[in-house]
Parts: sequence; C-alpha cells; structure tokens
Amino acid sequence: MPFTPSHDGLSLFYDTFGEGPPLLIVNGFGPPCEWMAEMYGKHFKDRFTCAVADLRGVGQSERPKDGSAMDLTDFAKDHLAVMDALGWETAYIYGGSMGASISAELTLLAPDRVKRLVLGSFDCGYPNVMSKPFAHIMRTRVRYGRSILAQKTDPESAALVILDTYYGDPDGSAHPETIKYIVNMLKAHPMETDFPPLQALNGLPDDISPLVEALPDDSTPIPSADKGKREFVTGDLWERVHEIKPRTLLLHGYDDNIVPYQSSVYAASKIPTSELRLYKPMYHSISGSPKILRDIGDWLLQN
Repeated sequence: MPFTPSHDGLSLFYDTFGEGPPLLIVNGFGPPCEWMAEMYGKHFKDRFTCAVADLRGVGQSERPKDGSAMDLTDFAKDHLAVMDALGWETAYIYGGSMGASISAELTLLAPDRVKRLVLGSFDCGYPNVMSKPFAHIMRTRVRYGRSILAQKTDPESAALVILDTYYGDPDGSAHPETIKYIVNMLKAHPMETDFPPLQALNGLPDDISPLVEALPDDSTPIPSADKGKREFVTGDLWERVHEIKPRTLLLHGYDDNIVPYQSSVYAASKIPTSELRLYKPMYHSISGSPKILRDIGDWLLQN
C-alpha cells in the first residue's frame, strides 16, 4: 500500500486507480478515502488517473502526536505531498464538503499546479451559519456530529443519519446497498472523532434550543483579523476566494442542510473564472448522481 511523508513528516496513505490525465479527489470530513474512491472515483476512473488520500488522523494516515497541526493548510500541503509522490506537476482537483475547502486552500497555496478546480458543497465561511437565519444548519450539524460520536456503538443509526444528510433518505430505503457499505466502512474504519468541531459537541446540552435562541440575527461572518484565530473548517477562505485563479466549477444542492448553497453563490460572485451550478432536489452530496459526476468529467476535459 502506498504511503508518503507529509510536509511535516507524518505518514500519509493514498491510493490510485484509473487511466488518463491526473485527477486528485480530496476527501471531506470524517470518512477514509475509500469512501471517495467508491462513491466518486468509479465515475471518473475510465477517463482519469485518480488519486485519493486519507486526511491526517483518518484511516491509515498518521495523526500528529499532540493533536495539533490539523487545519486547512496542513491538509492542503498533505495533498500537495501526494502529488509530489506521484510525480504530478499539475492535476485536476475535485473536492466535496470540507474537501472543497481543502481544495480551495491547495489552489491558493499552489495555483500553478491546478489545471481546473471543482468545488462541491463548498463552505467558504460566508454566510456565518452560527446565526439565526441558518439555525437549521446548526441543528443538522449537531445531529450529524453526534451520530459520528456514537458510530462505534451504533453504526447502523450513524449510517442512516449520513444517508439523510447526504441524500435526504432518512430510512435508507432509496439506497439499500449504500447503507450496507457505510455500516461496513464505519465498522472497519470509524470516522475520526478528535477533530475540534466534534469535540465541541461534548459540552453541548441535549436540547440546544436555548443556544439557537442566543444566536445573532446577522449572518455576516467576523473578519479573521477581528477573531484572532482561524476556523478549523473554513479558515478565512471567504476573505480570500477572490484570489483563486484557475477555472473553477462550483456545485451545490438547494436542499443542503450542512453547508448552505449561499456559500457557493458568494464564492462564485468572487472567483473571477468561476461557473456555478445549483441543483434541486439535491442535498449535501452529489455522489448519488452519476449524471452530475459525468458532467464534471466533461467540464474538466474542456479545452
């Protein structure tokens, strides 16, 4: 199995499959990279040489001993290290959910190495979902996070929450094979639970209604200079997306209850070379739509 050292010496697991021009598929929050290979890669491998990698601390990749060095810049540099290990000077980049945030950070770090960029369900940090207008997003994130925390004791229930979040399928009836796959994946490689957003859930009460009521009415994010620290998932991307130079395709579902589609609308208004495609009905993941994934491949290969 292929491993390569990260930019700061950790062991990173990656895998490749398919044949064609290089496509780096960037994993999102939680599952190991086999999820991306199974749910996305099978739609690209006939036209691209695909690479996927476990995020540091996830699956077979090593975790920093002190739990630090796990922000977007670290994740982005790790994927650049995978490109180096494969001898890829440039590649097409696709990222979904937190993988989209990582892909955007990678592009900002090394724009000349990105041929074209696809961002699915991209959370750039704008709007601020910790506000009353997006209280439903907060509730869904808490529910999703709690299911991950309970995955070892109840993988079946966790899998149902994942299906509901990704595809709007609360009982799994529309995706019977997928739910079997998710349950087996959670048993073999449980999602990482030490990420800061998940650990923050441990201090929340069962009923978060009082917290929701205390949220601000204004959904404008606070500039990073005023916060004094970067957010774990989005960093200060909303302040920097205008610097993204490669051709960029943004994809988002109107029904996404993890990342509001307004985030991609905002990013598209700032990235000068971007194209925005919104879908309805569509929830947090586009992996359930072979047609959309095929369209992504077509877009990537355009001259």
